[in-house]
Amino acid sequence: RYSIGDQSCLSLLTKGEDIDLSEITLLDMAILWVGSSDLNSAVVSYNKAHPDVRILVKDYNALSSPEENGVDRLLREIETGVYTPDLFYLSEEAVIRYLAERDLLTDFYPLMEGEEVFHGDNLFGAVKNTYTTGNNLYALPMYLELETVIADKTVVGERDSWTIEECLALSEQMLDAGKYIPGEILMDMGNTVFSFIDWDTYTCSFDTDLFRRFLTYVTGAVQEGERKLTEMNTDPDNRYLPYLNGYLPAAVVEYSRPNQILSDILYFGDNKITIGYPTPDGKGGTRLRTSLTDVFMIAADCTDAEVAWDFIKSAMPEAEDVWRLHGIAAWKHIFDAQIEDESGMYN
Repeated sequence: RYSIGDQSCLSLLTKGEDIDLSEITLLDMAILWVGSSDLNSAVVSYNKAHPDVRILVKDYNALSSPEENGVDRLLREIETGVYTPDLFYLSEEAVIRYLAERDLLTDFYPLMEGEEVFHGDNLFGAVKNTYTTGNNLYALPMYLELETVIADKTVVGERDSWTIEECLALSEQMLDAGKYIPGEILMDMGNTVFSFIDWDTYTCSFDTDLFRRFLTYVTGAVQEGERKLTEMNTDPDNRYLPYLNGYLPAAVVEYSRPNQILSDILYFGDNKITIGYPTPDGKGGTRLRTSLTDVFMIAADCTDAEVAWDFIKSAMPEAEDVWRLHGIAAWKHIFDAQIEDESGMYN
């Protein structure tokens, strides 16, 4: 008898054959379970298909206690050497950053060399931008969400990025014309506010003219712009009109499924371009968040990185699984299949 949520279920179990573990490759995988059945199925399927390998899972959410949560326990065991996993499957930013900053992870790029499908050129740029340090790619998600900024290229010009200075200058120019750029584009905490902080020296540049202009815009002009937008946006069926009529030259969009991308073609008509959030250097403005599932990582001292990589490839969704996907596929060939499958529903 076992429980799933509030339901109690019965199951008849059969004892498997005894296995001599000294004769097979064992890979330990640490997870912080989020409830998806995809990983469960992937582990069972891989173990069945590879009698000479066993993926062993240790769920740190299940090991939480009132005195110590799963994240803290995992970090403590790694730091003290009590448990050193070969694989990780998690989304806890603190753990991911801890492992990456201490060079405790294997670079995926060498493992991808020679692959026909799972290679770097077939991976979304947003994934590489998010999980790359130096020249090393240290994490791979099954699925992802994208949050970015789209804009009217007749206003912002032909570009795919912009600096904070460029965005502010355009914002101030738009105000003189009775238009405005939404403040959430400039107020994104991951790319704008934090860019004024030097985390290495724990100093900030809040006394600069650029930061003063930033504060002036987001605390004054944006409030007035939002008030005008509320007046214009009385009909929810015409939510695109403020963009199509030029009042708003840019918008924040969040994509967690391909059909959302297809439905947003109405922004700015044929003049829509993806530009991303403004950043100090004008790069990396598209923000990525993993969706529902976590990210795979391989430990630097994994006993067999090639086997770990083989398992990760087997766990990645296939192109024909488009309806099963919980988000946008991280691999371009699967995403293309998603878009093709969804596009027939839009005209």
